[in-house]
Amino acid sequence: MEVVNSIKELGALEQDSAVVIGNFDGVHLGHHHLIEKTKELAQKQNLVSVAYTFDPHPAKVFRPDLAPLMIEPLSVKLERLHKAGVDIAFVQPFDTKFAKTSAETFIEQTLVKGLRAKHISVGNGFVFGHNQHGNVETLHREGKSHGFEVHPQNLVQIQGIDISSTRIREFVQRGNLAGATLLLGRYFELRGYIIYGSQRGKKIGIPTANLKPANELIPKIGVYACIARGKLGTASAVVNIGVNPTFDESELKIEAHLLDTPDVDLYGSELRLGFVERIRGEKRFDGIESLKDQIDKDIKQAREILSS
Repeated sequence: MEVVNSIKELGALEQDSAVVIGNFDGVHLGHHHLIEKTKELAQKQNLVSVAYTFDPHPAKVFRPDLAPLMIEPLSVKLERLHKAGVDIAFVQPFDTKFAKTSAETFIEQTLVKGLRAKHISVGNGFVFGHNQHGNVETLHREGKSHGFEVHPQNLVQIQGIDISSTRIREFVQRGNLAGATLLLGRYFELRGYIIYGSQRGKKIGIPTANLKPANELIPKIGVYACIARGKLGTASAVVNIGVNPTFDESELKIEAHLLDTPDVDLYGSELRLGFVERIRGEKRFDGIESLKDQIDKDIKQAREILSS
């Protein structure tokens, strides 16, 4: 997959294209539906398939205080688009200058002249251009004069639930990992690098890997059964997200106890945590022994969850 950030960088396309436009945050099952439609159109007519997205999210430019937390960083989004099988990922840098582009100019300069679009797939509520004056009807109207077809898509549902990035965020922030998994089509994943912690876990015989996450979106405080992937391969894990109230700490930490793995130096290595199920909320304990007893129970429960 080729990744570009401008029409100039893209150069002259040798083929016409089928384009799917969206933020693609999380690249969930609804996004995959749009992408598959685009790929089918491309294959039938010998077109290039293009996923056109924005970075940062437009809300981060206009109302950063109200902007949604991104489910995954851009690098992971591009990885997932690559796995989805598009030929080109066009990442449009979004700033106030670009936001002033009229809907008609965007269509003519980017979609028609730049990408040679013959098919454009978008969500039914898609808006674009200066002051969001462009919408699906604008695309239909301009398509008649510029020679492209528009394929609007209503929200896809699974088991009666609308699939959207907003709904996934809500599930993750409430600790409802089953809901997030259903809409994503995979486990919600935190990625990051292992950093030095207090070493308290190792001292009490339950060593933990402390994750500095790349994600903005973090699950609700609590203890989780997870699947960890990293330097040691794949392992079951019990993950605590919280502030360690037993030790009167206040900084939010993500600590993963990897089950059945050798005690080796993991500092600086990447760790990926797939969140399967929330076991419990965070608690304050009377002391280390009661904390260890609870962790033993958490480990047992995590094994039962992950074995099934």
